[in-house]
Amino acid sequence: MIRTFVLLVLLFALANSGSHAQSDDRSGARVVIDTSASAPGAPTLTTDVFWCTGDDQAQNRAQTASELAAAYAVLARIGPAAKMLKSIVIRTRSIDKENIVRRLDAQALPLANTKIVLTYDAKDPLSKIFVESVHSPWLAVTAAVTIKPHEGEAFTPNYISAFVCTDMDTSRIAGRLFFQVEKKEQIDAISRAGADLRKALPGLNVVSQVEVVGDKAPKTSELRYFFQADEKLAIRAAASITASTSGDITPKLVPGYGGKVRPGTLEAWISN
Repeated sequence: MIRTFVLLVLLFALANSGSHAQSDDRSGARVVIDTSASAPGAPTLTTDVFWCTGDDQAQNRAQTASELAAAYAVLARIGPAAKMLKSIVIRTRSIDKENIVRRLDAQALPLANTKIVLTYDAKDPLSKIFVESVHSPWLAVTAAVTIKPHEGEAFTPNYISAFVCTDMDTSRIAGRLFFQVEKKEQIDAISRAGADLRKALPGLNVVSQVEVVGDKAPKTSELRYFFQADEKLAIRAAASITASTSGDITPKLVPGYGGKVRPGTLEAWISN
């Protein structure tokens, strides 16, 4: 560990000879590496190293993110990608649990419960060269990264993102509840029930918009949940809605949606 740290410090000092640091507007630090050997019109490559907040391990993850960004700054400066780029921007930024799940789900990647995940556009050869050049097996912080090239259309060329979420328990992420009602005349009463629910369960994200579903509404009101682990949350939410509306709503597990909705999703379907 000491040997790796000393080596990293020495290399970082070398890399800083062609770079300058700036503060990032949103969080963390920003390092810009000017690569004077680049050809005219060469692009800039940006790497965001996110670290997950929300629990007592957040500070440790922030430290790991800083170490990873420093390693990237070192290896990027001396790696082959530097000759192909106008500059390299490396930032460290915090991200909350809600957003880490949304981003990784959108990218069809596994949740980073116990690992560091790095992702980039698989169609972008420059990003691929950069990623391969900065992942050295002799630095523990880079060797611990799981690389997941993305095949979809959502990514931007010359952009790489890493998520440091080691030891984050995503099962504790606050849930989200959606209201569906049979008739528009129910909206006011359900909106009041939603306000009561926010007070009863402050960690639950109760979506303010109420959807009118008409004939799709069940014959009796249901609080639908999609994962067995969300049963207790569903029972508590149903109890609050029942108390607010004076009408029974029954928790109901709806299996088979594991790949379509994220854990913590609840739907309150209210009959007339």
